Amino acid sequence: GQGQGQDDQHHHQQQTQPQQPQPTQAAVHLTLVQDWAGLGLACIVWEASVLLALAMLHGVADQSKQTQLQPLKPGQVMFELGAACGLPGLVAATQGATVVLTDRGSVMRCTKANIEANRANATAGSLVAEMLSWGQGEEQALGDKHGRPDVIVGADLIYGTDSSVWLLLLTTLQHFCDQSPDTTVLIAGKRRYDELDTFVALVEQRGWGVRFLQVGQLLPLVDSVLGRSDPLLPAGRPRQRRKTDFYLLRLAPPAKNSAQPQ
Repeated sequence: GQGQGQDDQHHHQQQTQPQQPQPTQAAVHLTLVQDWAGLGLACIVWEASVLLALAMLHGVADQSKQTQLQPLKPGQVMFELGAACGLPGLVAATQGATVVLTDRGSVMRCTKANIEANRANATAGSLVAEMLSWGQGEEQALGDKHGRPDVIVGADLIYGTDSSVWLLLLTTLQHFCDQSPDTTVLIAGKRRYDELDTFVALVEQRGWGVRFLQVGQLLPLVDSVLGRSDPLLPAGRPRQRRKTDFYLLRLAPPAKNSAQPQ
């Protein structure tokens, strides 16, 4: 259907093969469909989505080798919010997860194109795209249709300074966590201005727990996937990635009996 995009002159495909730190683990092969010209910033693969995908694949350990996050397990249900190209979800499906990529509006064209481009690569799991507008009461139907999520992820969801959007995001996350209290919630991003500090303060004010996972050990793998390229820099200009530039948050919902600010 429309948006499958292989014939769209604005779409281009690139092959990415994440390098694995353990030689016994097979490489992941994906075809990524992007649409910079047609849909802009929403439909290119950002560094944070690569970081999140690698966390799904390898897990996260701190400097003392203590596990902070287990790799995704086959059979788990994962919802990706604001998926766009959906790289984390595509990787999860190759590992046997049941993946629901959610977004809204014209961006869904890009999401569906990436699903179609990778069905043969993700036969161990399953992939589906669903419309989801945050905070509009659509979560129950999504959970009833696809199962309660074990993991909810999103990359670059904390962008700009509009706190009303963040409150809608929290409302959606709260609904999903109410359905499945053991759900793991992960948000990855790149520090740009001070929006992260503002978001964390807002989240904690509303009773959510926030834990920063250590991502430094994943950045060499981000480089191995993307090279030193940056989507907003002219070709040939390298970007030095520092661990302080990136974050991976694990959010824990407030207790049901706790009062939240209005």
